[in-house]
Amino acid sequence: MDEYIIGGKRYNADEVADMLCDDFEDQVGSDIPKDGNVSFDEDEPEDAFDDLMDETPGPKRIRNQAENDYELLDEDSISDSVLQKMNDDDANGSMLEASNVTIPDNEPLPVDLSIVRQEPSSPPKKRRSALSTPLTLESTSSQEAKHQECCRYKDIVIDIASTDFERARWRKCNLQLSQDQICFLGGSVLKSDQTEKFSTPYGCFKYFFTDELMEIIVNETITYAKVEKNNQTFFFDIFEFGKFIGITYYMSYHKLPCVRDYWNKQNGVDAVRNVMTVNRYEKIKEYLHMNNNSAYDEENPDRLYKLRPVLNYLNERFQSIPMQSRLSIDEQICSTKAGHFMKQYLPNKPKKWGFKFFALCDVSGFMYMFEIYTGETHCLLPGEPDLKASANIVVRMTRGVPRFQNYIIYMDNYYTSIPLLIYLRTQGIHSIGTINRNRIKNCKLPETKDMMKMDRGVSAEFLTTIYGIPITSISWKDNRVVNLVSTFVGMKPVLNPHIDNVVDQTIQRWDKKEKKVITISCPQIIKEYNMHMGGVDLMDSHLGRLKIVLKSRKWYLRIFYHLLDICMVNAWLLFKRSNPSASMTQKAFRLEICYVLTNMGTNQNRSGVHTIASRVQDERGPPKNLRFDGIHHYPLVEGRARCKNETCNVGDKNVNNRSIFKWEKCNVHLCLNDKRNCFVAYHKK
Repeated sequence: MDEYIIGGKRYNADEVADMLCDDFEDQVGSDIPKDGNVSFDEDEPEDAFDDLMDETPGPKRIRNQAENDYELLDEDSISDSVLQKMNDDDANGSMLEASNVTIPDNEPLPVDLSIVRQEPSSPPKKRRSALSTPLTLESTSSQEAKHQECCRYKDIVIDIASTDFERARWRKCNLQLSQDQICFLGGSVLKSDQTEKFSTPYGCFKYFFTDELMEIIVNETITYAKVEKNNQTFFFDIFEFGKFIGITYYMSYHKLPCVRDYWNKQNGVDAVRNVMTVNRYEKIKEYLHMNNNSAYDEENPDRLYKLRPVLNYLNERFQSIPMQSRLSIDEQICSTKAGHFMKQYLPNKPKKWGFKFFALCDVSGFMYMFEIYTGETHCLLPGEPDLKASANIVVRMTRGVPRFQNYIIYMDNYYTSIPLLIYLRTQGIHSIGTINRNRIKNCKLPETKDMMKMDRGVSAEFLTTIYGIPITSISWKDNRVVNLVSTFVGMKPVLNPHIDNVVDQTIQRWDKKEKKVITISCPQIIKEYNMHMGGVDLMDSHLGRLKIVLKSRKWYLRIFYHLLDICMVNAWLLFKRSNPSASMTQKAFRLEICYVLTNMGTNQNRSGVHTIASRVQDERGPPKNLRFDGIHHYPLVEGRARCKNETCNVGDKNVNNRSIFKWEKCNVHLCLNDKRNCFVAYHKK
């Protein structure tokens, strides 16, 4: 048997093979992720290997330090028996022992680390070939295997003071996961009991702004009027509160300089003037309260105490809707000029002054969670690490996101940090975000000044593992340099075993010098980020089209109006999601909500004047919520018109179905005689 002298000691072929495998495992096992396709850059595979072997200390390095020479890497020093032994050990999975991830016995080995046997004429390249070949993870086809892959890191506890973050070493590698590894395991389909409620616009709105919430506000308003203002005769109910909200929504559609202008006889709005008097509207606005002032706890101060019941209730209702798989976190502004210490300045927003919201939205703009910035220090729940102020916002905003279902969070450089990405991955949540270069420890990405000297479209990618979790960092130059980090996508697209993986990694850009459109290379992480990051901005766009702009000296009323706008937009998006075939604009949706709120529980159009909303209802009939409410459906005698009941005159065209009776609230003619009673049939579900 062949013998080798290492450090003055003799070893046979089997012992040398064991040492080589252990050495390779110590140097590589903690740096190569076991859940992806990782490959060194093709331009410098040997340099990457030399850095890996030279920079990493290890007790089992096969190197003669005295002679400073790799005796085993001489051209003729490794025999076939050594290579055969190495390949046998690799096939038995010995290379996986150094990993932080345990692979079940019944699962296929996730990484192929076998060293391919080559001709003995060039032995130094035998070990390098193991690194230059991409490490491909086998597809996890079964649902149970996908869930196990998602829960792989759930037992890891994040310690922000750990030296693992300081010792992170970045390698020039590509992270490329399989589609089966990041496939969405949750459910975003609406429940069957919810679908029936969402069949009408008013049903969607009332799902968020329920009668329970209205009762809370009505009771607190009455308490404030009687206790604080000493008005013992003030009466208020949810029907009148609904009219108040409906009028407020009408004011977002009809823009007039002053509130009292809506009741002007010449230039006012009939839909507002015919529902409530101006004095009554202003009295309700004066007394409107959401919480009991006398119950304020000074020992545990809350800067949002006046709004706390509404904030908690709406957040709970928003999160009860099944979440989409791609979610984004960003800032939002509730614009105001009111003088208040919580008012912030956001230079990148169209309206720069106001109260700052942190929002969690999906790609359609639907808001699942919001938080108002107050400057207070928030308490962490048990098991949540302290990742510093900006990252803790994401920790709080994702409390309602289901764990271990492969949700993906998108964020900007205000929140992104390496410990945050590690924490989210331990919760079964992938993440991606732009990042400031100084937040990456031991960063090897090129400096911004160096990148700006390169051609447009140049990019660089470096990869590391912390707690066994792979993280990739990419720098890309467009007009400016942008840096991103991610736990699921890098420069190359995600592998999909079911389709052709040929993906266009280019993008069209306008060149000012050449004055034409040019094609430049674009990493997949850039396309992924641009495609799913704009959820909060889309919500801002929806809010800006029809927005309540009423002024108030009370800061909490301005936030309350903003919350009303969010409820309206969320209800509209929910209606579109639950009724894909229904095409209704936000304007038509808002007008129908206004129409129902201002007429629910009372008779409509007391002056007989037809408003814009009522004329729209004449064409398509009354909303179902008004039609079936069973309140104040009074008949009028007018000229004959055709009966609007759907079942009237079905199958018998000779029957005269023209009626003189018109029901004022529904604004329709219905038959009422000894032969047919269409009134009862029309007003029953």
